[in-house]
Amino acid sequence: MKPGQDTSGKPKANSTDLKTTPDDLRHEYAIVDLGSNSFHLHVIRVLDGEWRHMDHHREVTKLVDGLLPDGIIEPSKREEVLLVLRRYGERITGFSSGNVRVIGTSAFRQLRRDSQLFRESEAALGFPIDIISGEEEARLIYLGIISEDAPQERKRFIIDIGGGSTEFIYGEGRSPVCIDSVALGNISLTRNVFEGRELTADLFKATVADVAEALCATKVYDCRESFEVVLGASGTMRLVASLIEQMELGSGGIELKPLKNLTKMFIKNKTNSFIRAGLPEERVASFPGALALLTGIMKTFELDRIRITKAGLRQGILHDMMMVPDGKDRRIATLTRLMDRHKVDRLQRDRVYDFAAAHLDEIRLDLPSSLCSPKRLLRWAADLHEIGLTINYSSYHKHGTYLIRNSDFPGFTREEQGHLAFLVLNHRKRIKLDRLKVEDAVPMPLLFLFRMAWALNRKRTSIEDPVRALRVVQSGFEAE
Repeated sequence: MKPGQDTSGKPKANSTDLKTTPDDLRHEYAIVDLGSNSFHLHVIRVLDGEWRHMDHHREVTKLVDGLLPDGIIEPSKREEVLLVLRRYGERITGFSSGNVRVIGTSAFRQLRRDSQLFRESEAALGFPIDIISGEEEARLIYLGIISEDAPQERKRFIIDIGGGSTEFIYGEGRSPVCIDSVALGNISLTRNVFEGRELTADLFKATVADVAEALCATKVYDCRESFEVVLGASGTMRLVASLIEQMELGSGGIELKPLKNLTKMFIKNKTNSFIRAGLPEERVASFPGALALLTGIMKTFELDRIRITKAGLRQGILHDMMMVPDGKDRRIATLTRLMDRHKVDRLQRDRVYDFAAAHLDEIRLDLPSSLCSPKRLLRWAADLHEIGLTINYSSYHKHGTYLIRNSDFPGFTREEQGHLAFLVLNHRKRIKLDRLKVEDAVPMPLLFLFRMAWALNRKRTSIEDPVRALRVVQSGFEAE
């Protein structure tokens, strides 16, 4: 029997006994969370504003364990991952692209975009993978929690310990104030510190001190005196809280003294007691990293208690997909903020976009699976192609590219940010294919169309479109 299967040889799953009809698929949403430790597939049906969980598949893959330093995956781990993703792909066959979101977090951030695994993973699923930044992951976690957490608890500090990274969010009301992502996870910390070494009290103490030093450099550290409620939003933290309760060390969340007692028991090699209390055998090896991280977090931020919440990334992704709770696409808010900050000429933005959109259907596009809607991408590029003017005119396209690369972009995936940067950098002057990563490039006809839209509107006056039609030729376009 393979890992992730029950006694019948089928994948583990939790699902209702309701059958799905083709009409139901219009109301069903699929979320695939590709984490460093485990993969999750959630299927949710939304009718009349109510959510019903239809299906959940969880597979422990420990992807981060198979990552090599050059961003390539070990062959054995690659086959294991693809087997899981093919099953997920079969489950979500027939879903519309707008109802599916596939998220890659810490381990996928370390994976080379041109790696064989990345291409094969998208092919296995049948949908593109959004590799989100740690900050975007934290934003989605916060969004998921405020959608279900008590509204009167306004100043929240949220912690999400993953396999390869830990996200911290301090927020007031419905808005995150400060977001941090630290490259410390329970698996990565175990692999870098504890693997192959005897677990002793001295080694554990030294590791906690190193964790504390890293956390003192975070932005949220300066907000620690403002916390009114502290929430743990990850499976790792739910597991620790459950073990504390099952082993009768405490109840109702995580406190420092019960956590210390739990750690002492684990260091004394009472593994069987932990397994009987609910610690899965496949998580025993990485558990020292989880304990060290949690201890370091509680000491550094001087936390008395961490309350556990079931809400988190999954709920945040679903709310984001459905544009809940405020009915607006987060990307629109991000673009508006940048346009306002850099005093973008909206009329010029509209001139450039209107020309490009009018001729988009006349060009042939061989689109990679990672590319979002070309029309939407052109709109975003028109919004931001002049933001660099507030710095300097002569190289404003380079300044704009830098701003796009280094600004917070809530709602955007890394791929979308990269495609935007590519269009803005290359909308004028010499095309600089060597200045950005290969995966950021967009199809050349789309770039040529955007360059033409900019060039024909350089006078910044509204004129009748001088081009009746475009034809793609080997060297670019022919205009009629």
